[in-house]
Amino acid sequence: MTRHEPPKGSKKGFTCEVKYCRKTKAKNGDGRYQSICSRHKSRQLKERHPETYVLNQIRGRARKKGIPFSLTIEEFRQFCKETGCLKNRGKEPHCDTIDRINHDDGYHIWNIQVKEFMENSTNGHTVPGQATKQNARGPYALAGSQTPF
Repeated sequence: MTRHEPPKGSKKGFTCEVKYCRKTKAKNGDGRYQSICSRHKSRQLKERHPETYVLNQIRGRARKKGIPFSLTIEEFRQFCKETGCLKNRGKEPHCDTIDRINHDDGYHIWNIQVKEFMENSTNGHTVPGQATKQNARGPYALAGSQTPF
């Protein structure tokens, strides 16, 4: 018995099975298609295994910035269990985030701590003399109604 394939160029059979999603299914490591797209796979992971989801997010940001990363899932689960950082996650000022103690080192179990979002976003890890949104009113700000021209 032969399996009927969709016409060449058609996405039929290759789209996500979540209702109203039209994205292409994600592939496994061995090249086979999964039943859902990468966005919905990530959402599923967030609901079922929050520690793994958060660790993947931190790992991705570290990779993008070129920061060393050596945390394992077991170490991170133990850290979350001791600190309770996953219970109060979010983008509100009082929510918890994962921060590095020494910003010259990478994400290692001995170099991470829990901080509130507002405290972490205002701790100023900027290069001295570099203008940012937070310090734009510093030495680069114009006094009163002065214009740059």
